[in-house]
Amino acid sequence: MRATIAAMAKPSEWTRTTSGADPARLDADVLAAIAATAERERFEADPLARARAVTTVSEREKRRLLGSRTERSETVLLLSEEWLTVAVRLDDGAVVVSFLPLDSIDVRPFRSELIEDTGLEVIGVAYGATERANRFVPLDEGPAGREFRSELERAVAAA
Repeated sequence: MRATIAAMAKPSEWTRTTSGADPARLDADVLAAIAATAERERFEADPLARARAVTTVSEREKRRLLGSRTERSETVLLLSEEWLTVAVRLDDGAVVVSFLPLDSIDVRPFRSELIEDTGLEVIGVAYGATERANRFVPLDEGPAGREFRSELERAVAAA
């Protein structure tokens, strides 16, 4: 007879902090990356127009043989009437931007049996892409994260 052992999710290695942001006052490199991506992809909508924004800073300690260092990324989410803009500043400083039309995405709470984490799973076709993709969007469980999560879910349902 085989014994079945229930898998327990591993605690998240990431510490996430979400806060509200003013779209016009985002860091210059994030604004430049959004503008450059919009121009390159011939994105005609203004991602900052009437947008609600939050920023999530994600950090984890990377342990190595000769010491450790903190790995850090920052995710900026802009929610406008028709679009979700996702801008991610990676640990090396590069900023990657995606534009997601609200009427073609599904949003649900992130769930995993392997690792505990907080955020959303966003599934859909980004502007300029040809295939659906699944992406993790980090949000903490604090007031700013919960409020943005609710607003995004309502906006997607209404689109």
